[in-house]
Amino acid sequence: MSLVIDTSILIGIRNNNKNIIESLNNLKKKYPSPPKISFMSYFEFIFGIRRKSEINKVKEIEFISGFNVIQTTKKRQK
Repeated sequence: MSLVIDTSILIGIRNNNKNIIESLNNLKKKYPSPPKISFMSYFEFIFGIRRKSEINKVKEIEFISGFNVIQTTKKRQK
């Protein structure tokens, strides 16, 4: 089982929020697999960096690329 983190946690990590980072480090003990993000969190994060300088965009894209993105599908139940 893996943690799935949302956009606010991603932003907290980027802002070096010590409480968020400490909480994630504690959770990693219980869930050692790398955390994942949803497609929506990926989209929100990318949308949020659109006005940053090109250098900062590259840094943010490198950061977000370190997460596995969970793709969603909707299958019909028979």
